[in-house]
Amino acid sequence: MKYLKYLFLVLYIFATLLICYKSLENGTISSESSKEVTDTIIGSVDNILPSEEPITNKISFDKLHILVRKLIGHFGSFLVLGVLGCLVCFLFIYEKKFSILTTLLIGVLTAILSELLQFIPDNRYPSVKDVLIDCCGYFVGIIFIGIILYLPYYLKKNKVVSH
Repeated sequence: MKYLKYLFLVLYIFATLLICYKSLENGTISSESSKEVTDTIIGSVDNILPSEEPITNKISFDKLHILVRKLIGHFGSFLVLGVLGCLVCFLFIYEKKFSILTTLLIGVLTAILSELLQFIPDNRYPSVKDVLIDCCGYFVGIIFIGIILYLPYYLKKNKVVSH
């Protein structure tokens, strides 16, 4: 278990640095990168769905691109970060209530930092809406891990005696 907690810590640090690095990308490069992901998703959806009509006939590429950027780029990356952050805090902080509060605080600060970093590169601008999306992803990750880690403890602690 000792090595596992350090593995999660390294993964958390790596994911945080990756998010910060992506925040420092030039706006044009960032947009092209997310357009490639959007193209891949559109191709996959068009291959999976039985309809002969491509999905871009129903929803514009630009709307899909924004959806992909917000759901995968912001919400998804922070969901993963929230999962890792919750695991790290759970494994390193003995007082479990404090570990949740610490995880929440770190997640909010990371979301704010990743947006503020967008002042630096060309064609990038921070957005309060993106901070909120990031925080929502982070919180969902915390809730997911919280349920997995704390539910068995809660059920065991509040075990109902059956007759």
